[in-house]
Amino acid sequence: MQAYQAAEAGAVLVDIRPAQQRAAEGGVPGAVIVERNVLEWRFDPACDARLPIASYDLQVIVFCSEGYTSSLAAASLLDLGVHRATDLDGGFQAWQAAGLPVVPPQPVAAQRPAVPQRPAASQQPVGSQQPAGSDKRELDRTFRPADGCATRARTDTFARREAPPLGW
Repeated sequence: MQAYQAAEAGAVLVDIRPAQQRAAEGGVPGAVIVERNVLEWRFDPACDARLPIASYDLQVIVFCSEGYTSSLAAASLLDLGVHRATDLDGGFQAWQAAGLPVVPPQPVAAQRPAVPQRPAASQQPVGSQQPAGSDKRELDRTFRPADGCATRARTDTFARREAPPLGW
């Protein structure tokens, strides 16, 4: 399989599946785990939230379970200028069916950890400090405006790029 050979030659395999899906299906040894909802932030070389390996020249092979989500994810990376991004045709299922190395599935924890509940406003003592996040300055840090990381307007770059075809 081309993706396996590319990974052996230094390409980065990126598993974008959610944690529960990885636990249920298994994984690919050595793959970088970056869930789909943060992929662009982590691989946009111009973003402060990028991974140390992020580069416009990095060969990235994205995969999901069956190859549908990863096709869109690879196209998104190409839009950002990561010109050697592609995806694994058929995803993890195809990788496993080809007999390539896999990490076995892990049992999913039966219970999620309890989430502490905030006391109702009527239960807070009069004159107590406001809960974290209620101060405007703290909210500004928490909910900062878009800073250009993977939020740049799409241009005709997608149509002009010279890139390998999607679906290795």
